[in-house]
This record gives sequence, structure tokens and C-alpha cells, in this order.
Amino acid sequence: MNRSFSLNVCGFAAVMVGCLGAFAPAATIQLVDPVTGADSGWQASFADGDMVTLVVDAVTDGAVFIEKFVDFQGPIGPGGLLPSVNIDFVQTGSDANTVSTIVIVDEVLTNLQGADWGGFLWTIPDKGEAFFNVSDSSGFSTSPFGNATFSAFSSNDGNLASTLIATGGTVANGETYFPGAGAGELYINVDLGQADVTSFVLKERPVPEPACLVLLAIGGLAVVRRRR
Repeated sequence: MNRSFSLNVCGFAAVMVGCLGAFAPAATIQLVDPVTGADSGWQASFADGDMVTLVVDAVTDGAVFIEKFVDFQGPIGPGGLLPSVNIDFVQTGSDANTVSTIVIVDEVLTNLQGADWGGFLWTIPDKGEAFFNVSDSSGFSTSPFGNATFSAFSSNDGNLASTLIATGGTVANGETYFPGAGAGELYINVDLGQADVTSFVLKERPVPEPACLVLLAIGGLAVVRRRR
């Protein structure tokens, strides 16, 4: 995609602020090994059932290994934010029968949002029950984003993080992003002892290019002036 076309797409997204699409029914799956039938003790659910697909590769060695496929849809919203996709993980087994590590082996993320991505954000909102393991995730590929930074979950342990942000590249509108493909895995460790039913949310949000944000601001001013 050439640069001028990219800017035109961003401008179109700015004009579309406030438009809402129809939501698909919620989907919930139990994370079970497809070969052995071993149950991880985790259930995953998400609001847009037709946009997200989770595939369990295996449940072994105290971990569940999954692949994730997402079609990111919806235009830039108020504040210059693109819609996120949230996956809710809820413990369904006893502590003894629930794995304490969830591993994202790789992801297939398609940009259908009408704006180029200038970065990507993975977040586990701070409940103190789950966190990214920085050392185990150090080889996780974020290409074509060349800069990957974890933010500390706790000042007492730099190996735990609540956020991973990848920048320094572009995923154009209509293209597919493959985090983890060919290198590394994203490790989520869970403290099962903090609640009778442990739960946490994995939030993933694309970050629009700065050029798109500028056009969004210009588009917003144009709308205001037109209304006046």
C-alpha cells in the first residue's frame, strides 16, 4: 500500500467515527487438549464470536498452549482509539486440576479497521491474579514492529508485567499481523490461590499510526464546524 492511499484510508476512518456495527453473539469455549482430552481447567469467552477463534494445541506440563485468530473490525473511535478485543479467562476446575500457565503460541490478526496500525498493545488489567512472564516471553516475535516493551507489573519483581506494547513498524489496513510466528511464545502466569474462582481479561488493542490520529483530529474539527 502506498503512503497516499494509506492517508486516504485514515481520513475515511475519521469520518466514520461514531458508526457502530452489529455485534455477534458471545462465544465461550473450554480449553481442552484436542488429542488427549486433558482439561486445562480454563474457560475462555469473548463478545464477538465470529471475530475470534481460539485453537488449543495442547494441555501439558502445567500449561495450555493456544493459537488465536482475530479479525479486528470497527473504525477509530472517540479519543483516537481503535476497538480492542477482550478475552475473558475464567477458572472452571479446582486449583489442583487447573494449569497455572496460559501460553499464546502465535496469533493471526487481520486489520479490517480502515486505518494502518502503528503499534499493538497487549494488556492484563491489574487484578493481581495474572501477569506476563517477561523472561519466558522474551523471544516472542512482534515483527514487523521492531520495538517491544513490557511494563512492570510490580516494582518488587521486574519479571512480571501487565502490559506489552510493540511499536516501530506498520500493519496496513487489509493486511494480517502474525505475532509469535516463527519465534517465541507469550507466557501468562496465573496465581490460582488468590480467589475461589480466578479470572482475568486479556485485552488486545491495535494502535493507529500517528498520521491517522492527525487526520482524525482534522476530521473531528470538520464535523464540529459543519454542525455549527
